[in-house]
Amino acid sequence: MKKVEIYSADTCPYCQQAKGILKREGIPFKEYKIIMAGGRKVEDDNFKEMKQRANGQTTVPQIVIDGSYYGDDDTLTADLRKGSFAKKFKG
Repeated sequence: MKKVEIYSADTCPYCQQAKGILKREGIPFKEYKIIMAGGRKVEDDNFKEMKQRANGQTTVPQIVIDGSYYGDDDTLTADLRKGSFAKKFKG
């Protein structure tokens, strides 16, 4: 099984959707919390790391597979529709 990491915020519905998909498909993941305050992301260590690993992206969720940037919730749902999800996440 590949190592999956996700950067997400508790108040983000897209993050909840992405984590729900991973759970439903039986993909274990490590979650890094992005803190939201006053509608803005707190630029703490997790945020800075996410931005670096996700090629400058600042939206959540952002997903990394085996240390390589994968994409966001749109990428995830597109791969489910195309049938390429299992290959990318299960190898």
